[in-house]
Amino acid sequence: MSHCIIDAAAVPTGNGPHPAASPYDKRISESLGLTTFEVCQIELPPGAETVRHNHLDDRSEDMYAILTFIAVCSA
Repeated sequence: MSHCIIDAAAVPTGNGPHPAASPYDKRISESLGLTTFEVCQIELPPGAETVRHNHLDDRSEDMYAILTFIAVCSA
């Protein structure tokens, strides 16, 4: 088994094939050489949203990991 280290900051952003693809997506899987599943890093700026979607047609599943979250509350 081998490993690969990439700098996610160096991966370009842009819409991918995912139904909820956005201009904030970084297709990490391509940089890692993965072909059996897709890995995307999505960095949403404040106020941005992703597209609501489902995978009834392609029977794929999504997995999300929130790495950084900053909430701002105002009165």
